[in-house]
Amino acid sequence: MSISITNFSPSTVSSGGKYRTVAELLASADAFRRAHLEREAKARAEAEARKRREREAFLRRMMTDPEPVWRAAEAGIERKNAKGYQDAVHYLQDLAEGYRLINEAEEFQRRFQALMAPYHNRRALRQRLKDAGLTLTA
Repeated sequence: MSISITNFSPSTVSSGGKYRTVAELLASADAFRRAHLEREAKARAEAEARKRREREAFLRRMMTDPEPVWRAAEAGIERKNAKGYQDAVHYLQDLAEGYRLINEAEEFQRRFQALMAPYHNRRALRQRLKDAGLTLTA
C-alpha cells in the first residue's frame, strides 16, 4: 500500500516555493518558541510592575489614615481565635509595609509594641506574628 502526499501545508514550503528542510523547520520552531517566551516574560514583568504600583497606591491611601487598620488589627486579636489572629496579622503586615514605605518604620514598631503589650501571653498569636516576620524589638 502506497500513500501519496500531494497537499503540503504552506508552513512546509518556503517563500521561494522550495520545501524546507527539517533543520529549517526546527530552527523556525525554535525561533517561534523563543519569541513566545520573550513575550510571556515581558507580559509577566508588566503585570508584576502593575501589581507593585497598585500595592504602593493602596498602601499610600491606607497611610493617610492608618487608625482604622490599627483598630481592625486589635479587633482581630480580641476575637481570640485563629481567624481573628490571621486577620490581625494581615492588617499588621499591611501597616508594617505602609510605615516602611513612608520611612516611619520606627513609628510602626512603637505602635506595634504598644498594641501587643496586653497580649504578650498569647502564644498562637505570637507564633503567627513570628511566621509573618513581625517581631517585637526590645
